[in-house]
Amino acid sequence: MNRNAEKLGEKWDLPLGFTMALGENSDAMLALASMPKKYRDRCIDRARNANSRCEMQRIVSDIAQKSFTDFIG
Repeated sequence: MNRNAEKLGEKWDLPLGFTMALGENSDAMLALASMPKKYRDRCIDRARNANSRCEMQRIVSDIAQKSFTDFIG
């Protein structure tokens, strides 16, 4: 289990490609871990629906580049 998930007291069910892409982008991993559950779940759902590796990497890049307030809208 991811240590950040342990801190939050929950287990995340992440798609493998998403996990791998997050492992390559620490900014995205930290951003995802710091999001409220509602917004984190939206990102995870988006990753579950990705149709290619390129799309998955784009999702992770978006997570890393956006500020927290970008996920509220």
